[in-house]
Amino acid sequence: MCPCRQEAAVVLFSVCLLVPVSAVRAEETTKLADAFRREMAVKAARAQEFHQSVVRGKAGWLFFTEELRSLGVGRFWGATAANVRRAANPKNADPLAAIVDFHQQLKKAGIRLILVPAPAKAALHPGMISALPALRSPGKPPRLDIHHREFYRLLSAKGVEVLDVVPPFLGGRVHDGGFLCLAQDTHLSPTGRALTAQLLAQKVKRLPWFRHVRKRTFETTERRLEYTGDLWLMLKDPTYPKANTTMLTVKERTSRGPVPVRSWRGSPVVLLGDSNAEALANYLAAAFGFPADLISVLGSGSSIARRYLAMRKDNLKGKRLVIWCFSVREFTKGYGWTNVPVVRSAKR
Repeated sequence: MCPCRQEAAVVLFSVCLLVPVSAVRAEETTKLADAFRREMAVKAARAQEFHQSVVRGKAGWLFFTEELRSLGVGRFWGATAANVRRAANPKNADPLAAIVDFHQQLKKAGIRLILVPAPAKAALHPGMISALPALRSPGKPPRLDIHHREFYRLLSAKGVEVLDVVPPFLGGRVHDGGFLCLAQDTHLSPTGRALTAQLLAQKVKRLPWFRHVRKRTFETTERRLEYTGDLWLMLKDPTYPKANTTMLTVKERTSRGPVPVRSWRGSPVVLLGDSNAEALANYLAAAFGFPADLISVLGSGSSIARRYLAMRKDNLKGKRLVIWCFSVREFTKGYGWTNVPVVRSAKR
């Protein structure tokens, strides 16, 4: 080999060694995530143009237009918040300050906050909605909701604890109990809710106060059935075939027999949020061994839910933990993010 060519080959090989394979893969994932974001933005815009709240996917799957839009807008906080969020007052567009403020209120009162954003279905099952060739594989997809991940990291840097369920969910999207998402509904499947509750229990059971809470007995029954999802109803097409899911029914075992799980006002745990919080409540009771104090506002788990909590005017006396669960589309849709004085005094 010519010395000059040999030298060039050595230089090229050295440069390759300086670029880690992981960096190349990260760059490829970022490009794919950006292409996916643009695709979701186009699908949402087209659906909104024709006043369609539901987008049809593959194999009978349905997707909420607003959820696709939330994946397509990119950064939804900081300088770009007012441009992507539909809020009457642009000052209330950014979720960051309101979430951090709520965390600080609770922290001063000795109460822990765990934020649990319910992930977008399209981010967990992109192959059911996307036409991108790289997402056709039935295997584990890369993480595509990169702006949500960036936002969670920013919250964590400011002291807010976030249970980001996307990483464990991507590894087990098709569980022994079925999909973790409902094909024709905006919520996680019963199996997905149960897994979320288990992830929370792993964190909370280590806390000192947990062992002092009187535990109850809960039983879970399982059956396969056809369901009527909220997206199926929104589609307004009675000829569209319904989907099936594995239903997990949780009940409390008492001397009178099994009874429905009810919210417990005296619980040390507040479960706050939108319909995703309500859907999680029974599974959380089974995982913890006692029910949470549930406050859910259908369609708005951000400011309005915190106002309902503030209306109690008890400074969350006796509470040790607030689990705040709502859909990720709340970041870009809803009634805006305002600071709500829930804890007016740090006196316990």
